Amino acid sequence: MKQQACSCPRLFTTLITLAAAGAVFLAQVGCSRLPDFAAPKTSQMDPKELESGDHVDYRPLTREDFRRTSPPQQTTVGKYTLGALTCTALHTLPGLSIQIETTTYPDGRTEHRAWAENLRFHASMDRDCSWWNPTNKDQAYTLQHEQVHFALTELAARSMNQRVPEWLRKLRTTAGTRERAVDPINEALKEYLNDYTEELNDRQRSFDEDTSVGRNPQRQQEWYNRVTRELAETERFH
Repeated sequence: MKQQACSCPRLFTTLITLAAAGAVFLAQVGCSRLPDFAAPKTSQMDPKELESGDHVDYRPLTREDFRRTSPPQQTTVGKYTLGALTCTALHTLPGLSIQIETTTYPDGRTEHRAWAENLRFHASMDRDCSWWNPTNKDQAYTLQHEQVHFALTELAARSMNQRVPEWLRKLRTTAGTRERAVDPINEALKEYLNDYTEELNDRQRSFDEDTSVGRNPQRQQEWYNRVTRELAETERFH
């Protein structure tokens, strides 16, 4: 019986990017529904786009972090005007690898065991994608709003990191070919990201509906206090 081990390159290539719409102002308060164009949206992008963007790790935001010069496709519907747009990404770090151990038995049968190593999730903000409405003068409220959006993405990454030990125990497969051993691991990682992104979308939407449809500094401060507390409690999973 012969055994051979190898470290495969980073085979998992799906990047989940969440574009979180923020600071939607209503000229006349009285509606609680978030306009569709301002609702948080999810898209997938190639990791090369992550490398080409101007991404920053979680930290306090400033007006200068919003570097996109052209507005999004839609910024106004009726009395609603988009004050800013923050693009945040939830993704795996480049150190992720899939190890494969191949065993060849005397009867000629080959078995491949695969497992993941160095799994870590990360949140970042793309400054080149994030836009600030030049007519928006309410800088303090808007920055706090976008900070909460960024914090919610960071908290999702930390929540995933908290579960990494559990997932690594599950991400172990055995198959007759390398592809069949590796593919289930890639699919499981995609599923983890998709599930958490859906939960993140729901939380981003709840935040916007509380604070964007009609300016509500008190509710926004409550959200800010909440995410600040959660960030402190989960610092070890950053």
